[in-house]
Amino acid sequence: MERTIVYKEKVFEELKRAIISRTYQPGEILNERKLASEMDVSRTPVREAIQLLANEGWVKVIPWKGAVVQSVTLQDIEESMQLRMAIEPVVIDLVIYKIGEKEIGYLEKLFEEQVTLAQSGDAEKFILLDQEFHLFLAELTGNQRLCQIMRQLRDIHLRIGVEAMQQSHRFPEIIEEHGNILECLKTKEILGARRAMLEHLLVTHRSMVRHIKSLEQRGGKNEN
Repeated sequence: MERTIVYKEKVFEELKRAIISRTYQPGEILNERKLASEMDVSRTPVREAIQLLANEGWVKVIPWKGAVVQSVTLQDIEESMQLRMAIEPVVIDLVIYKIGEKEIGYLEKLFEEQVTLAQSGDAEKFILLDQEFHLFLAELTGNQRLCQIMRQLRDIHLRIGVEAMQQSHRFPEIIEEHGNILECLKTKEILGARRAMLEHLLVTHRSMVRHIKSLEQRGGKNEN
């Protein structure tokens, strides 16, 4: 029983990563038997992992057809960004006065790596570091429920973030926005840090909405 649970979690994470990286494209059907063979597991953990994916909205299980990979919708972006804009300024409140040199050092390291990746144009690794920046701040609060929510939101943004970054060319803007947040954290400017975080999220929201709408428009044209 324990082994089945471990396999289920492993399969779930692998499939989720594949969807995030767009190895499995929206509209693609996940074949239970094929996945079990490829992952060298029985069909039971695959079936249970697919149900977990369905519960979180990654796939939709259609009888007699299978599990269909779902697209990120405008509603997904709106709802997730509403949560982020409500939560992340509070994260600033919770961590700004207890954040120390060690934590600032790690954030500076992430920031410097992002600068390097922005110059090379590596959108995938850049987005991963972007989300690590935000998740690290959340983890400093010590609030596990908050961190769990942030991880779920991170996964949604990873799905659309790479494509949005490549098309919007937001590398310089994000570098500047993260730099502003970091400077305010260093100097303990709570109002400045909250404002910088909120401005960063608002610009990110607008960029992702534009990208989703452009995808919907292209999809509509392709159908005509």
